[in-house]
Amino acid sequence: MSMRVMVGVSAAVLGVAVCVAGEDARPGGGGDGSATTRPAPRTVVGRIRDDAGATARMLGNEGCLLVRSVARWDQVLKSLVNAGWTPPAKNASAEIDFEREVVVVVFRYGDIADRFAVRGWSRKGRKAQLDLLMSYVIYKARAKPEFAFNFALVTVPRTPGTTVTLSTYHPLNGGANPTPETAHREWSRTFGPRTGDVVDGLEAVVLPRAKVIKPGEDIRLKFTVQFTRSGLLKSRRFGKAWDRAYVWDGKFSNGYRNHSFLVTAPDGKTQTLRPAVIMVWDKNAPHPVEVSAGKPYTLPGWGQGVTFKSLKALGLDTTKPGAYVITGVYSQRAGETRRRKPAVLLWAGRIATAPVAVEVKGGTP
Repeated sequence: MSMRVMVGVSAAVLGVAVCVAGEDARPGGGGDGSATTRPAPRTVVGRIRDDAGATARMLGNEGCLLVRSVARWDQVLKSLVNAGWTPPAKNASAEIDFEREVVVVVFRYGDIADRFAVRGWSRKGRKAQLDLLMSYVIYKARAKPEFAFNFALVTVPRTPGTTVTLSTYHPLNGGANPTPETAHREWSRTFGPRTGDVVDGLEAVVLPRAKVIKPGEDIRLKFTVQFTRSGLLKSRRFGKAWDRAYVWDGKFSNGYRNHSFLVTAPDGKTQTLRPAVIMVWDKNAPHPVEVSAGKPYTLPGWGQGVTFKSLKALGLDTTKPGAYVITGVYSQRAGETRRRKPAVLLWAGRIATAPVAVEVKGGTP
């Protein structure tokens, strides 16, 4: 069943003209297994003016998302619209087929003059590469800095492995990298079947306790956020050398609703499952937890010493046989907290894990 969608904002967004910097990608090769360079993919470049930094405190300073489903796509668009973006309304007949396509979302909170564009797209066998550019201005004189949340939405064919690179250049006022051809590559990440989004160095993973269960049994998952340095090659303009992130602990109040699950049932319908706030916690308040290289944080389950999250407890019915595809979503807003001394700034963003599948087999429950 093809997941070809035409839903509200989603349909309108990717129907605008492609934005390309540098040489156009041209088709060729591929029949003998050599790399195939394809025409530049459908792209939308957006900007949210934000001198106060409120968008970054909600969505993060920089990141790359790989959107693999309709439900996740709608979440991303809603976040951008809520932050102040007005999507283009051209060509409302545009379609995204999530069985054959994914959407790459790259963003950075920075100068209002920053510009994203597609440099090229190539594919060799089961591996593909999307090369992005970001231009920026070197100012000789400036009265007052102006900031914006800049992003690009790029639809590319779905492949088992997609590498996204980001190179930067500055077309004004000279310097070492003034053109797209001389752009400095500073960020790269390969998205595979087990690789999820990354925002300000943080990524998330869900791991099912069992890949096959009987009808009516519980799907239990371990939900972990971890820090990654992968991607940053040499910090110059786009990337920052993040070395840690601070997140709220999940020991009390069932994680304070900072996580949820998108679950697609065998019938193709998707639902969002998240913990409910079951009471007011005025004593056992959450505390910030440091997540750094070699120091991941697994969100605790509901109950002392429980590690796995229960989807049955969140309302999932697994009586129908077939595959249940689950994507974990972790979200949090930034803000200084004095629950840790010295005070720290909490990580911000909304990241999705790579999807995992649990098969329901056997007789009726």
